[in-house]
Amino acid sequence: MALRDFVIVQAINSLCRLQFSYADICRFVNISDSLLQSYAMDEDVREILDNDRQRFVISSAIYTQYLVRQSNMKKEMIEALTRLYEECAENDAWTKKYAQQRKFLVSRSNIKFVFSTQKKLNETEENEIFGYYDSIKNLPTATDNPFFWLQFGITALNLEEYSFTRICFDNAYANAEKMNDFDSYQIDTHYARLLLCSEMSNNHNNKEHALENFYVAHKLLWENSNSGTKLSYVLRQTSLYMEYYQTYQKYMSEEEKNTYLSAAFKMVEKYMSYFKIKDLFKIPMDVATAYRKYRRLFVGTPYQIKLKECDAIYNLKTPQIDLRVR
Repeated sequence: MALRDFVIVQAINSLCRLQFSYADICRFVNISDSLLQSYAMDEDVREILDNDRQRFVISSAIYTQYLVRQSNMKKEMIEALTRLYEECAENDAWTKKYAQQRKFLVSRSNIKFVFSTQKKLNETEENEIFGYYDSIKNLPTATDNPFFWLQFGITALNLEEYSFTRICFDNAYANAEKMNDFDSYQIDTHYARLLLCSEMSNNHNNKEHALENFYVAHKLLWENSNSGTKLSYVLRQTSLYMEYYQTYQKYMSEEEKNTYLSAAFKMVEKYMSYFKIKDLFKIPMDVATAYRKYRRLFVGTPYQIKLKECDAIYNLKTPQIDLRVR
């Protein structure tokens, strides 16, 4: 059992780039180096472990992916992930030493590799991540951590749990206010998405509330301090502008339509800023998809001709012909 635990934690360490030391992992799973050395005589063990500089590490990336794919092992990996966070949160020595690892243990971009071998998570995997966050939400360094509540909220938002998402983001804002010089731009970005998605889900004909809600969300994105390549987080949310407009368009007056389009068009400045980044040689797929959806809002309007320069830069950095715009 100790060897099995060691392999699972080593896999998590590798997948999530936690950089726990060999000694830390041995201590965490309560296994001695001498016992590991004795296992090394087993041919099956040698298949999955490399005795690298007298430290056992998993030798195969394929094997770590295999662990994630196996439902019984995956359950154990999620349980081990929880225990790792608990140890880092409650053990004073670990709390001080492993601040970076604790951040990685709540970051979706890191832990998602424990839950899936695919780039995009499915609903079952999102629910598994939700369960993981729920299991650690009351632990020290999670309950008062705005980054934790942001990650939990993003997961709930992906699952369209809008009421709970709002609770998570409110907790994120409340904890961020207690910290000096904390820029809430990440929370703002996803809160804007929440406002747009939740409104379209719950409000089907109240245009006054819908428009008021849009301008709040738009302001969060327009005034967002994300810059450089991180602008992509903001730009991805503009893919909702067209769907939102179509949802309430039939209830709007001409003046309200023009005001909406005028405000929305301002985001072209952020797209231009992003597309002009010198080191950005190819527009990422998610931003390309967002831009194509966003610009549909202006097709057939006086704003379409004003997209000419932005379209040209976009096309220049989009080698895939079917993703270019006209």
